[in-house]
Amino acid sequence: MFADNLPGLPSVIRPSSGGGFWVGFSGIREENRFSLLDWFSSKTALAKAITKFVPMRMMSWIAYRSYGLLVELDAAGSIIRSLHDPSGHVLPSVDAIEEYDGFLYIGCESRDYVTKVKL
Repeated sequence: MFADNLPGLPSVIRPSSGGGFWVGFSGIREENRFSLLDWFSSKTALAKAITKFVPMRMMSWIAYRSYGLLVELDAAGSIIRSLHDPSGHVLPSVDAIEEYDGFLYIGCESRDYVTKVKL
């Protein structure tokens, strides 16, 4: 296992210029809030049966509130920084990441634009 106990459901991983990786999340785990996906993680047979009929993207939409989150992991899998959109208005999830020339380009399947962030 490279990285565990992450703050949400990873949806994309891309290399970072620092030698690590950017990881985007389709939903976050919140302290003191029931997580349907965490509950399913211990019930693999039930989860497999349900995901045959309900796509994982829909499951994350049901289970998590909108919250844009991406983290940079070092080569050992430890979080070294994170970027947040707690309102989820600009990025309700992170589905695509590209680092280029000092900027991050971030995409979300439910938006018709790409967000550009200076690093």
